[in-house]
Parts: sequence; structure tokens; C-alpha cells
Amino acid sequence: MRADADAHEIERRPIAPPLYLFTGSLAGSTQGFVTVTLGFVLAQRGFTSVAIAGLVGLRLLPETWRVVFGPVLDLSLTPRIWFMLSALAAAACTGLLGFLPLQSADTALLGLLALAMGIFSNICIVAQTAGIAATTAPHERGRIAGWTSGGNLAGVGIGGGIGLWTATHVGTSVSALVIAGWCVLCAWPMLLIRTPRACSAKPLPVVARGLADEVVALASSRRGMLTILSVTLPMGLGAFLGLLPSISGDWHASADLTASTTGVLAGLASVPGCLLGGALCHRRPPQMMLAASSVACALGEIMMALGPRTPLAFVLFTLLNNVLVGVSYATVSAVVYAGLRERASGTIGALLGSLSNVPVVAMTFTLGFVGERAGAAGMMATEAMMGVTAALIYGAMAWLWRPRAAEALAAA
Repeated sequence: MRADADAHEIERRPIAPPLYLFTGSLAGSTQGFVTVTLGFVLAQRGFTSVAIAGLVGLRLLPETWRVVFGPVLDLSLTPRIWFMLSALAAAACTGLLGFLPLQSADTALLGLLALAMGIFSNICIVAQTAGIAATTAPHERGRIAGWTSGGNLAGVGIGGGIGLWTATHVGTSVSALVIAGWCVLCAWPMLLIRTPRACSAKPLPVVARGLADEVVALASSRRGMLTILSVTLPMGLGAFLGLLPSISGDWHASADLTASTTGVLAGLASVPGCLLGGALCHRRPPQMMLAASSVACALGEIMMALGPRTPLAFVLFTLLNNVLVGVSYATVSAVVYAGLRERASGTIGALLGSLSNVPVVAMTFTLGFVGERAGAAGMMATEAMMGVTAALIYGAMAWLWRPRAAEALAAA
């Protein structure tokens, strides 16, 4: 018995929370490269904002497919293996972008590569989530959410800022290869993690039924339903930040200023916001912190929409909104992690992750069309209004379905 217990413990080895800055950065880097670097470069080459928003949307679309990836991970390889394989594939897709001339004739291939980058990046996220569930206690996950979200948003800054600076000073080909190399580097901490083998010794149908039971249990409980509601509503998305490079001209921002502000500086600004969000979720229910952060994000967007159109204002308001979105993203991750159990962690995490990204993708496409008609101010006002409305809806539902009311309803 003692030997079996020791062997079981050897199978579980967490990684230090700060290392999630690297693993979380991988998906963010591919996103930043598409949204910031390609967004700016394609705008300079005559692509319309609708076409750019469509490309960004394709990179984000697999965020809504994580529910497909989760069961596959739970039923097959370990999180470490899935992460490493997907990281290499995401890096390869990023590097391939460097060999395209980036002309209108390449739109279909650009979209295909952006979609593939999104698929492999999201498999990495699902594998990371499953690893966290298998190696950390629930009370530790709020702080870990800060590190993973900080890595993700810092990665957006690296993939966008360093990517755009390299693209404008050296060339897009070199830029793509640099970000591809960074993706490979970000994968190394996952070599350290150890988790139990998927499926253990049970037959596959038994394991599959267990996964289904966990999903039903989540969707049939008060806490589970509020969790699903909180990640599905468009709260604290910050989707307009992904489109800022294509409209930075409204603030008379140069290519270098756009690259540094929406890239590295934005990534650095988001990290303290993420750590703050993780700390808040360690002390308060993450769902309520998400609703509160959504209102704060809306205020930041309104301030930028009504503020002066100068390069300095562009820098200050962009960094402010990245801090606020950092808080929001950490709360979303904390909501997902709080809903995990070791059993079916990949499936539940993927389901919640997919749901949380449906509004991001929808908002990105929406803002692309709004921007064509109402400009940058209309984009920010639209997202702010929807964020406040969503926070009010969640607050009302949480109050109406508070524990005593739920018990009375069950008794009736």
C-alpha cells in the first residue's frame, strides 16, 4: 500500500506558479502576432478593416471549440505530451506566415494558418488547465489564474509588440520566425509537470460515461449554472484592444508607437492587472469579481472614446485599459479553475473555456462592422454598453438565485 501511494505521488508534480507566465504566453503570442502585427501590416497594405477583423476572428474562433479538445485530452495522452506537440505545431504555423507575400490573393491561406494557430494554441490551454487541476488544490488556483492570465496577455504584447517592431524594421519573415521561436521557448516548463495517466485502467466506455456525468453535474447545480452564465455573458472582454492597431491612425500614432504601446507595453501593463485579479479572486467569489471588473473595463473604454485623439492619449488609455482587462481575464480564469475537479478536468475546463470565448469572437466580428460605420468611438461605446448590461444581468440572476431562494425552490 505504501509503495502504491508513493508511486501515485510521483505521478503528480506541479510546476511553480510563476512558470505559468511562460506556458500562458504561448497562446497569447500567436494571438498578438495575428491581431497586432498582421493587423497593422495588412492595414498598411490596403486590407479593409472587415478583412482584418475576419482574420482576427479566425484566430479566435477555436477558442469556442475547446469543448471538443477537452474529452480527447481526458481520454488519451497526458497534458504534458499534448502541450508539447501542440506548441511545436503552433510554432510551425506561425513560422509559415513569414513565407507569404501578404497580398490580397493570400487571404484564404492567411485565414487557414490563423485558424490552425488558434486550434493548436487552444489545445495548449486545455492541456495547461488539465495539468493545473491534477496538480494543485482548489484554494491555490485563484493566484495561479493571475499568473496564467498574465502570461497570456503578456504574450499578446510580445507577439504583437516585438512582432510588429521586427516586421517594420527587419521584415515580416523575420518577425514570424522570431515569434515561432518564442512559442517553442514558452513550452519548456511543461516538461517539468507530472500528472496521472489519462483513463487509468478503466475501459474507455466507462471513462466516457464518467465525463458525461461530470458535465451533467456541472450544468444541473446552482453554482455550475452561475459559473456557465458568468463566462458566457460579454463581461470584461476588451475585444476592441485587438483591433487598436488597425485604427491607431485616429490618434495619429506612428508605427513604432503603435508597436510599443499595443505590444510590449500593453503586455507589461496587463501583468499587474492579472496578478491583482488573481489576488482578488483568492479572497472573493470570482464570478462577482468578474462582474465588477466588467464595469471597470466599460469605464476605461468610455474614457478612451471620449478622450483626446493624440498620441499621448493613445498610450495612456491603451495601457489603462490593458490593466483593467488584465484584472478581468484573471477573474475569468479563476472562474474556470474554480469549477474544475480532477476527474474530467480537461472536459470541464474546455467546456467553460469554449463558452467564455464565444462572446469574445462574437464581439470581435461585431466591432469590425461597427467600426466601418461608427469609427473607433462607436466600437468602444458598443462594447462598454454591452459589458455593463451583462454585469447587471449577472448580478440580478445571482441575487434572484441566491442559496435560500434556490433551497425554497427545491423544496417546492
